[in-house]
Amino acid sequence: MFEADQVDFTSLRAWILSDGKAGHVNQSVGVAEALGLSYEVIPLKPKRFGKLISWIDPFLGDKTLFPPDVPDFVFAAGNGTVAIHRALKLRYPHLFSVQMMRPRGGTFPFDVVAVPAHDGLAETDRVVTTTGAPNKVTAQGLAEAVKDWSDRFKPLGKRKLGVLVGGASKHAGFTVDDAKALALGVLSLKKAGGFGLMVTTSRRTGAAQTALLQELLGGENVFFWDGQGNNPYLAILGAADALVVTADSVSMVSEGCTAGKPVHVFGLSKFTKGKFYRFYDMLTAQGRIAPLGTALFEAPALPLADAQKVAGFIRGRYLRHRLQFPQK
Repeated sequence: MFEADQVDFTSLRAWILSDGKAGHVNQSVGVAEALGLSYEVIPLKPKRFGKLISWIDPFLGDKTLFPPDVPDFVFAAGNGTVAIHRALKLRYPHLFSVQMMRPRGGTFPFDVVAVPAHDGLAETDRVVTTTGAPNKVTAQGLAEAVKDWSDRFKPLGKRKLGVLVGGASKHAGFTVDDAKALALGVLSLKKAGGFGLMVTTSRRTGAAQTALLQELLGGENVFFWDGQGNNPYLAILGAADALVVTADSVSMVSEGCTAGKPVHVFGLSKFTKGKFYRFYDMLTAQGRIAPLGTALFEAPALPLADAQKVAGFIRGRYLRHRLQFPQK
């Protein structure tokens, strides 16, 4: 008989199914890395009309060629991965399957389902809830990123404000007027805290909105990433004394809280009900976030650690799995 803490997870391998959304993949990667697994990201390739065909056989609706050497684990996040993930588990019962986010069609046959508490799915012996989105942010990773960018950030001064801008989503827009309001809020917070600025936008921000932000936020003590070269995202998370994040991105807000920084959220007023509202209400009650426009505050001493929580849950579940499937 063996115990869960005797399992050498570093000797085990995983597939991470990708639907092409970085925020979804990062959830799986964060948990796999927290376990110490080696992993390979497998981009799914749905066929045209694949969703219709997948009701007959998910493998018929997808062009993905899976490596012949089946690993120990498979991770996936998002409904775009559910059909193939479910089919893989049924074809290879020894695979330990971890589905991130609430799966369409229920939790069967996954070994672990990790969902944010605001999704409203009750915890069971196979379901673990998180506060936010698990991610790959770690203290070591942040320190290494800050070291790599120290020369670029040094002219910004001792105190720094990170500004992480998403943009329009299916839940809310991000207009030029929104960009102006965001910039004015950032400038007010910059003055109050004596901050230098580190700003990054995304493909969803919009060309006109990005240009306006560059115009209004530009000047001394400002780093505005132009999208060229290495991405400074982790370095901004690590170097910032405080953050401003747009409310469209649960992932970025979660990563800011995982970095242990006070997060000022722009656009909270757009979410007055539903799961986004519940998510932000929970973080507000924990003292991790505040609306942009409120005073500077201190983050809780303990950062979010959702990836580590899910990894711990998996370790316990994997013991029972190994007893059932002692060999591949």
